[in-house]
Formats: sequence, structure tokens, C-alpha cells
Amino acid sequence: MGDRVIVGSVVPNWRNPAIQEGNYKFDNISPYMVADPAFGGCFAEKCKLCDADMNIARIPDNVTLEQALMLTDMATTAFEGVDALDVPYGATIVVYGIGPVGLMAVRAAVLKGAARIIAIGSRPVCIEVAKEYGATDIVNYKDGNVVDQVMALTGGKLVDGVVVCAGGTTECIGLAMLMVKYGGTVANVSAYYGEDTLTLPNYNINYGMFDKRFQPVCARGGRLALERLLALVQYGRLAPEKLITHRFHGMEHLEEALNMMGGQARDAIKPVVYFD
Repeated sequence: MGDRVIVGSVVPNWRNPAIQEGNYKFDNISPYMVADPAFGGCFAEKCKLCDADMNIARIPDNVTLEQALMLTDMATTAFEGVDALDVPYGATIVVYGIGPVGLMAVRAAVLKGAARIIAIGSRPVCIEVAKEYGATDIVNYKDGNVVDQVMALTGGKLVDGVVVCAGGTTECIGLAMLMVKYGGTVANVSAYYGEDTLTLPNYNINYGMFDKRFQPVCARGGRLALERLLALVQYGRLAPEKLITHRFHGMEHLEEALNMMGGQARDAIKPVVYFD
């Protein structure tokens, strides 16, 4: 009792037999988006968890609540996306979209040993943090075709991997496919809603023989993943608090904070709300 703990944005059911096949994402439940009131919800006072001991991680004493909060979704999603690229140290990768998840992906790429990290984004506040996290190059999609800009930076050489963190439209997936080398991977961690359809033209997939992998990625859940991320913060390898640009006190500010994220305010990355 009294421990400070976190739970991930997705909660694997570790009792599912599919876990024995290595498919630990087979039966994920999000405690934040469950309609059943018995499980709680986004802003419930209490939340019922599946297999709590395997899904809750204790926060080390020298890790702040703000730091820990940024790990539960932003980092678990981004790190899984970078893992899916399976690139060697010294690689060149592109992080397409540098909102909060993309920024975590930049840092994850550094920690995985990438030598060159090309970050695509336009908001100055995000660009600044991307550089602090280790991005070596910045491409602004407002300055022209992003593929042309990336190829200009690499001298026409296709990159080892691309992690797509840009929501809103699936067009960026096709563009990412044009940037990545043959045998490389495009990992997508973005969610797309509405009627937008992913279409890859013939030139994009080399007439069906493009030999490039497209890997949609879900966030990693479970205590072990959270404990490893917490250790990165604990020992100074990761500073997730850089994502926080706004702080509110009181539940009456929830709507304001949510609108700030949904509207992608130019001066905002992540707001936090203290329930005090």
C-alpha cells in the first residue's frame, strides 16, 4: 500500500494461452477506453485491471510522476515502433511526425544505436525537443516534398527504416515506403480514423515486388516493458518530461487540456492536469 505505480495504455491478458506462442498482444485491454463501467474509464476514480501484478510497475523514488506519466503511452508506443525497424547500430532512420510519440521515437532511435535520425515536422516547439533528444536532421513538410528533401540529405541513398508517427492521413505511409531501402521496414504507430484508405500506387511498391516491409505496430504493454522504461529515466538515459509544455491544476481544466492536444496547438506538445 502507498506505492506510486503506473499502468500502460494497453493491458495484456497474460492468462491467455496465446501468450505461450509469444503473441503477448493478442488480448490487450485498454483500461482507459473500456465501455464497461466495472472497469472504470478515462477519468474514473478507480480502474479495474486484468492481471494487475503483471501490468503495474512501481515508480522508482527518483522518478517524478510527470516523467512516469509520459511513459505509459507515448514511450511504450514509440519504443515498440523503433524496435519493429530492427535496424543495426549506425543506421539512418526517419521519424515521420514529431508530436509526443514521434519525439519519443527519436530518443528511442538514439538509444537503439542509430547514427543519423531525420525527423520530419514543422512545429518549432517540437523541433527544439527533437534536437535535444538527438535528431541529426530536420525536414519540414511545409518546405516541399519530404521524399525529395530526405534524399537530398542522404545523397539519394534510401534509409534503413522509417517509423511513422504522423496521424491524420495515410499518405505519409506511401511516402515512407519511397524513402526506405529494399529489405527495410516502415513501422506505423499512428491510428487513422474515418474513411481514409491506404493506397499504394504501383511505382510505390515496384509493381508488387517491392521487398519492403510494412509493419503496423501496437503499443507494448506489461510490467516488464514499463520497468525497463522507468529504468531509462532512473539512470538518466531518457528525459520524458521534456514533452510537457503546459500544466493545469484542477479537473475543471480537463476539457481545455484535451482540446489543446486535439487541436495541435502550435506551442503545445503535452499538457498535464493535476487533480488537486
